[in-house]
Amino acid sequence: MTRIVGPRKISKFVEDLVRPHVVRPNLEEAYAEMAKDAKREKEALKWAEGTFKAGLNETR
Repeated sequence: MTRIVGPRKISKFVEDLVRPHVVRPNLEEAYAEMAKDAKREKEALKWAEGTFKAGLNETR
């Protein structure tokens, strides 16, 4: 790997290789589309409220 990429450049090489498969470039657009789905939003709110309520009942 060092011969192909060069010394001290492996992490940049791996990051450049992996980033397009992990990071979504239009994240804001994707969230806007999801927010338009009323059923999905209702289910998400129900889940979030349930999670919050469950946390209130936990003991330390």
